[in-house]
Amino acid sequence: MQAVRRAALFSLHAGGSPVPYDLRSRDRAVLDFIRSCDDSSDEMSDSHAELEASGGLATTVSTEEVRATTPRIHAVPRAPNISSEILVLEKELQTLELHKRKMQLLQNIDACKQTIAAMQEKDSPGQSPSTTRAPKNHATASGVEPTPNVQPLQGGFTVQSLQDQASALKRKAWANSTTSTYRTHMKTYLDFCDHISVPPLPATSKTLQLYATYLAKVKCFKFCSIQQYLNIIPHMHKLCDLSDPIPEDYQLKYLLMGIKRELGTAQFPVDSITPSHLLRMRSFLDFSSVEDSGFWCACLIAFYGLLRPGTIAITGPFEASKHVRRVDLMPCSWGYLLCLRHTKTIQFRERELNVILPQVTGEMCPASALQAYLHLTRGADLFGPLLLSGKGSVFTYSIFRQKLHSILVQAGIDDSNIKGHSFRRGGATWLSRIGVPVDQIKAIGYWSSDAVLRYIDPHFSNLLDTMVLFGKSLPNAK
Repeated sequence: MQAVRRAALFSLHAGGSPVPYDLRSRDRAVLDFIRSCDDSSDEMSDSHAELEASGGLATTVSTEEVRATTPRIHAVPRAPNISSEILVLEKELQTLELHKRKMQLLQNIDACKQTIAAMQEKDSPGQSPSTTRAPKNHATASGVEPTPNVQPLQGGFTVQSLQDQASALKRKAWANSTTSTYRTHMKTYLDFCDHISVPPLPATSKTLQLYATYLAKVKCFKFCSIQQYLNIIPHMHKLCDLSDPIPEDYQLKYLLMGIKRELGTAQFPVDSITPSHLLRMRSFLDFSSVEDSGFWCACLIAFYGLLRPGTIAITGPFEASKHVRRVDLMPCSWGYLLCLRHTKTIQFRERELNVILPQVTGEMCPASALQAYLHLTRGADLFGPLLLSGKGSVFTYSIFRQKLHSILVQAGIDDSNIKGHSFRRGGATWLSRIGVPVDQIKAIGYWSSDAVLRYIDPHFSNLLDTMVLFGKSLPNAK
């Protein structure tokens, strides 16, 4: 029976020779039939053995006779194991995908390193750009990039020298305050990506949505701050020659609309410094001290000129080309004239800002305060910084803020919402309160737009007088 089953698995060729059956060309029904034959043949073999043992068989056929009557056949080839081949291919595909992912992560890491290096170049202006030069041969997608020409060209310059100059100019693209702000924003974004184990560049829509939600729900930022923190992401992409992912991301815009509706856009400005604040602060100062005298001069200059104290006090190392020098203060018959060549709104030397510091009576006279300070610091370098903190050291903005906080606490004034910007706001509000037109306030504070209106706090007494006048002007019933 076994031989008959095997013979059924072959078909005869035209020449009569048996041709092995290809299981792959048959359907599932044939395979089921063959399996049933296996099972039936086993059962028949068992029953045949039982009958032969009991003598129930009428005739017996020897093994030699069966072999003689059964044609010689070849072994049946087994069907290939498709499942094992699929598993092998799936493992190979997973290996290739992991390799591809590894290459993408390496590219993202290199892009992030380039971005961080570009952002930190401002912090190391003394470092020679040649320390970051590339090796002689750069691997590129098209092969090997040639080494920059180090031989002097016409005019006495080299390609490397131009690259060094380009790097130095890039370090001057942003102001120091802007660079510091961007560095903070970039660190926050990179730390977030590292925490959730996603590549920062190129940023996916999902990463951007998670980051915006993180800023709103975990960091508890205001909506305007969230927008500012997101602005660093386009800069990082553009520095790495990648496309900006934010403008075309509708899902992110949709999310920001929800954040805006939940948080609102209300901004709470700083409190204004008033003349009464200044008089109370003055009573806690020691005018025999160079630092206290310079602090008082900075307060009056900022209040009279509607300035940010950071314009007068120095942030970072002293630079004679933009910081206020002693020679920039010119004595006049009516007081002093201070010439400013660099402010937050004047960064490219397009004009100069002249601050009038008149001679007036009273304790809040800026001219008298400056005259007393110049006497204390007589002999100082005319081309050095205007304000000093004692022993020739520079009066920095950090010293100003620490001094302001200390004096306000001593004077019993709540300083929780009084910042450096409070002087600019306070001066503009006081000018409006005494009746100075808005156009003149804009000219004094060098505002080029109606943003000055956000700096002026309307006084209740003025509003009350206006409404009383409004009521008196209405007609009475006859």
